[in-house]
Amino acid sequence: MKPLLNLLLLCTAFIYQSECSLKAQNIPSQEIELSPGSLRELIAAIENQTGLFFSFNPQQIPQDEEILLSKNSYELNEILEEIKRVFKLDYRIDLSTRKIFLRPLTEIEVSGFIVDKLSGERIAGAVLISEGKYLGSSNSTGFFTIALEIPEMNFEVYNIAYEPNIIELGDTSKDSLVIYLNPRLDVNVIITPEEQRIFGLENITLDDINRHYGIAGSNDLIQAVKFRSGVSNGAEGQNGYTTRGGGPHQNLILIDGIPIYESSHLGGLSSIFLSEAIKKAELYNSEFPSRYGGRVASVLDVSLREGSRNNFNRTLSMGFEGATLHIDGPLNENTSININGRKTWISQLASPIVTRFTDVEKLDLSYGDIYGKLSHWFSNTNNLSVSAYLGDDLVKIIRNNQNANMLGFRDLNRISWGNRLVTANWNVLLSKNIHFELQAGRSTYNYRSRGTYDFNFNLQDSVANRAFDILSISRIQESVLKSRIEYYSKNSGTWSLGIQFTGHENEPSVRESERYAPDNPEPNIVDTLYNAQEWNAYLEQNWTPNKYLRFRNGVRMSHYRAGDGKYFFFEPRLSASLMLKNQVFSLAYSRISQFTHLLSNPGPGLPSELWVPSTELLPPEISNLYSVSYDYAQDGFEAGLVTWYRNFNNLVEYENPSDLIYSIIINNQLYQVEVDNRQWEARTSLGSGYAYGFDLALRKNMQPFDLALNYSYARSFREFDAIDEGEVFPYKYDSPHNISTYLQYDLGNDNSLSINWQFSSGTAYSLSDTERLGADGMPVLVPSSRNNFRLPDFHHLDIHYSKTITLENGKLAWDFGVYNVYNRLNAFYEYLSQNSESGASELVKISIYPILPQFKISYSW
Repeated sequence: MKPLLNLLLLCTAFIYQSECSLKAQNIPSQEIELSPGSLRELIAAIENQTGLFFSFNPQQIPQDEEILLSKNSYELNEILEEIKRVFKLDYRIDLSTRKIFLRPLTEIEVSGFIVDKLSGERIAGAVLISEGKYLGSSNSTGFFTIALEIPEMNFEVYNIAYEPNIIELGDTSKDSLVIYLNPRLDVNVIITPEEQRIFGLENITLDDINRHYGIAGSNDLIQAVKFRSGVSNGAEGQNGYTTRGGGPHQNLILIDGIPIYESSHLGGLSSIFLSEAIKKAELYNSEFPSRYGGRVASVLDVSLREGSRNNFNRTLSMGFEGATLHIDGPLNENTSININGRKTWISQLASPIVTRFTDVEKLDLSYGDIYGKLSHWFSNTNNLSVSAYLGDDLVKIIRNNQNANMLGFRDLNRISWGNRLVTANWNVLLSKNIHFELQAGRSTYNYRSRGTYDFNFNLQDSVANRAFDILSISRIQESVLKSRIEYYSKNSGTWSLGIQFTGHENEPSVRESERYAPDNPEPNIVDTLYNAQEWNAYLEQNWTPNKYLRFRNGVRMSHYRAGDGKYFFFEPRLSASLMLKNQVFSLAYSRISQFTHLLSNPGPGLPSELWVPSTELLPPEISNLYSVSYDYAQDGFEAGLVTWYRNFNNLVEYENPSDLIYSIIINNQLYQVEVDNRQWEARTSLGSGYAYGFDLALRKNMQPFDLALNYSYARSFREFDAIDEGEVFPYKYDSPHNISTYLQYDLGNDNSLSINWQFSSGTAYSLSDTERLGADGMPVLVPSSRNNFRLPDFHHLDIHYSKTITLENGKLAWDFGVYNVYNRLNAFYEYLSQNSESGASELVKISIYPILPQFKISYSW
C-alpha cells in the first residue's frame, strides 16, 4: 500500500507544480487604476503603479491599438490576461529583473464541451483535427482542451455516430465553447482517417449494435463485439466471448466503471445489454490503457446514457424473446433520467414444444434486466450521476427416461445467476486544464447450479443403482472506491492520474451427496469465505508531439492482500503510433494482472463454474501482451492487420481429468461424477500458457452496400506439471480459425437488409474415452488426456430485414429475421454413448439452436 501512496503523492505534486508554473507565475497581487486608451498608455500606467517594466519587440506589438475596459481597476493578473485575450499576446514575469516579457501568441488554448444536439447529452470520444493534425479528444464527460495555432483558428470535430462539424473560431476571445453534433441518420457510416482504430481501441456505436442481432432477435452488443477483429465467435451456447488467446472469464466488462461477471443470458441466447440504455462502448483487446486492470484478455467499457435533457422519449418493443420498455427525459432543466427494462417469455413458448417431443418433464427458462440512471448537472462543469443494474437468469430442466424395467435415469438440472450493481459518479472541472472524477459503487454476482440424478443400469447380469446430488455456489461482492484527475497540457499532452480501492468478498462452495433429492430445498452452504483488499494506482500520458506521432504510455501499480497472501505488481503499458496519410502503424506492450480465477469442468456437458480468489497458495494471473498493427482508411475502404503474442503465468486448472461436471447418463452409462470439491484449493494446479496469431479486418462502404470481413488465426496452449505429466495441451477455447462477415444493404425509405455469417473452428474439450475402475470398484470413463477432442466447426448464416414507418406521433419499427438459415446443427456438447444392441460406443452430438425465426415490433414516441 505504501508504494501506491508514494506514487500518488509524487504524481499529484508533479501535476500541481506544472499547473502552478503555467498559470500563477508568482504574479504579485496589486490593484491597478486604469482608464480606456491605447496599449501604449495601458503599459505606461501599469509600469508607473507597479514598479515592473515591460520588455518586447516594438515591431511585433500593436502599441497604438485601443482597448475597451469594463471597469476602472484591475488586479495585475486580470489585466495581463485581458491584454493576452485582446491583443493575442503571451506574457511571462521575471521578478528577479522585475520585467514583464511580451510576445505574439503562436497558439491559443480552447476548451469546452461536445454535445448531442437532439438529446443534450455529452459526447465522449469525439476527435478534434486541424490541418490533418490530431489535437485531442473529448473525455468521458464530453470535455476537451486543445491548443490551436494562430492564425488558422479552424478545426474539425469527428465522432463515428455523428455528422462532422467544422468550427471556425474567428474571434480568439471565445476560448470556451459548446459544440453541438447532429446524429448520423445514414445506415452506412463512412469512416474518416482520423477515426481509424488506434491504440487497440474499437469504438462500438449504437449503429453497430443495431446491425447485429442475438439468437433471440434483439439488437445485441455482444454480437457486435464478436464481429470485431480479434474476437472469437465462440461455440454453440457459449456465454460471452474470447479474445486473443484468453477465456471469457479474462475479459473485463464494465458498466459505468463497475465490473460485472456475466454478460449473457441462457447460453448466449441474448446479452444483458439493452441498446437503448447504452451511450457508448469501447473495446480494448490489443493494448490496455493504464486505467484498466483486473482482467488479462480484454476490456469492454460500457457507459449508460444519461437521458435527454430536452424531451421525453419512450420505446416499447415486443417479440419472440419478450418485451422491453425504454423511458428517458428531463425531470427538470438540470436533471434527467433513463430507465430500461426487459422480461422474457421464452419459457412459455419453448416449454410446450420441448416437453412434447423430448423426455423433459418440465422446462423453465427465464431472464430479465433493469437499468436505471439519474443525472444532475449543478453547472455545465459539475455533474453527479447514479446508475443501477439488476439482472437474473434461471434454467431448470427435469427429465425422466426410465423404461418399463425401470432401467434409465431421472434427473433435475437447475442453474441460476445474476448481476447487481449500483454506483455514484461525480465529475467536476476544477479548472480549464484539470478534470476530477470520484466514484463509489458496489457489484454483486450470484451463481448457483444444482444437479440431482438417479439412474439404474445393467451391471454383470443385474440391475445397479446410483444417485448423486451436486450443488455449487459462487457469490462475489465487490465494493469500489476510485478517483481520477486528468490534466491537459499543450506541451506534454493529457495526463491521467488515478487511485482505486476494491474490497472483495468471495464465497465459492460445493456440496455433494449420494442421493437423489429433487424435492429437497437447496441448502445455504458456505464452505469457504474469502475477504481480500486490492489497491491500484496509475499514471497515464497521451501525447501527440506532431501530426505524425502519437504516444500513450503509463504504469499501473497493484497491491492485493487476501489473508496471508500478499502481492504487488508493477505493470507498464507502452504504445506508439506513426500516422501518415490514411495510414497508421502501431506498436504496443502491456503487462496485466488478474486476481480472480474461474474453475470450470474441462469435460462436456452443462457448464459448472466456480469463481475463486487469489490466495496464499494461488497467486494472481499475469499476462504480457505484444502487438504490431497497421491500419488504412480511404474513400470508404478500411483495412487493418494486427499480429500479436501473449504469455500467461499462474493459470489455475483442476488436476482431475474431469471435475465439477454434471453426469451425462445416456443408455445407462455414467461419466465421472465421483469427486469431492469442498477442498477446491488443494485440488487445483498452477500452470502457464501462451497464445499467438494475427487478425485481418476489411470493410468497404459503397452505398447502398456496406460489406465487412474479419479473419483471425489464433492459437492458445496451456502447460501444467500436474496435468498430462507436463505436456502442452490446447486451451479449452483454442479456436484456430475465426471468420465473421456481414453485408448491409440500404433499401431506402428506412428499409434495410443485413446478412451475417460466422465461422469458428471447434473448441477443445476432454472426452471420457478411457475406462478405469473407480474407488468403489465400478467402471468409470475418464479422458486419455486434457482437451483430447474438438467439437465440430461452428458456423451459421443469419438474415434480417428492418423497416421503420414514421407516424404522426412517433415511429413504428418492424424487424424480421432468421437465425441459422441453413439449419446447421452446431454442437453444444458431445458424449460417448453405448449402443444397446451392438455394445459399441459412438460419439453423440447435442445441439440446442436449430433454424429459428426472429421477430420484433417497436413503437417509439
